[in-house]
Amino acid sequence: MSQTDKHPLVNAYYRMLERVYEKLLGNEPENPRKLDEVIDEARQHAIELGELESSQAVKIGDYLRRDVEDFALLTLEKADQAKERIQQDLSELERDILGKLLEIADQTTLELNAIRAQAEMRQQHEWLAGDVSGPRDLECKHCGKLHHHNRPGPIGQCGHCGNRHYRRGKRVH
Repeated sequence: MSQTDKHPLVNAYYRMLERVYEKLLGNEPENPRKLDEVIDEARQHAIELGELESSQAVKIGDYLRRDVEDFALLTLEKADQAKERIQQDLSELERDILGKLLEIADQTTLELNAIRAQAEMRQQHEWLAGDVSGPRDLECKHCGKLHHHNRPGPIGQCGHCGNRHYRRGKRVH
């Protein structure tokens, strides 16, 4: 047993803390009570049970209130510090995320523009019978007949006019 455990006010402090805890948080959490009110009840209870004299009960109640208030302030300070830190972290994270998204969007825009430019150039290109092509619609440059090339493979001559030259077709639905 430590020196502090032998001190009668230490044991009384523990008992009063237990009573205050039970009344504040234990049995009736739906009925919140004020700290001062509960400490006063715990003081009275200790006096009635003969555990403490009135002056000791006042002293222990004051110690308990002081400690609860100090922990509350410490918790608020820590919460404010944590909130500031979280906001800083979020700000850094947000900046990082937004920066990356912007870079990706810029890169994607550049890639899309390059793809668009290539596609526009390919519109000018011509496909020849015998070339291998992926699935697409091809339009005969001679008669305008639309040919549906459904799977990768060689392009045949126009079945309508026998022409060998095609351009990208515009599918009509």
